[in-house]
Amino acid sequence: MQNAGRTTEKVLGALRFAKEFHEILRFDLRIATLHPGGGTYDCFAICDSQQSLAQFNYVGNSGVTLNFHIDDAWDQISASPRATAEEFARQLTLSGYQGREDEHATRTQIEIYENFIQRIEADPTESWNLIWGYFDSTYGVEPNLPSGLLLPASWKELEALSAHLYSWEANVLLLTRNEEIVAIANQANGEILS
Repeated sequence: MQNAGRTTEKVLGALRFAKEFHEILRFDLRIATLHPGGGTYDCFAICDSQQSLAQFNYVGNSGVTLNFHIDDAWDQISASPRATAEEFARQLTLSGYQGREDEHATRTQIEIYENFIQRIEADPTESWNLIWGYFDSTYGVEPNLPSGLLLPASWKELEALSAHLYSWEANVLLLTRNEEIVAIANQANGEILS
């Protein structure tokens, strides 16, 4: 089901931002959906192994990074995903953040984003959604994969980027069209199943 506030435009914008952000920073980062509480929930997030580096509230229009907040995030992403990603990366650098460069992980993630973006752009009038393989909330974390979903056994052997918080399911990112799964990506190894 499409969460309130999520639109195809926001899902596409989130993927475009993520692609640009990754191209700029070149770190080992992953997409997640976080529900941090305090009036902020259902956030598209890009995380490293320790923390969320960028969050955009699907329900509202705000975006935050470690020391930076913008009120019109989705509008800025829609106007220029690259400029928005550059500003977020600049703010992270100003905060003293130092990530771990990983060219292979960067390429893997960018290929996933490009694949998902192409699918949405080919049929933009449909209702598209991203579903993270974990559910994160103020009440705890738990796997969030549909029951009966068959995935390669090798995927279960790959540690999540934040293995101290999540299990292998945190590597999984689902792309749905009209609530049906059309692609499943493993953010750790770059495999995409259709």
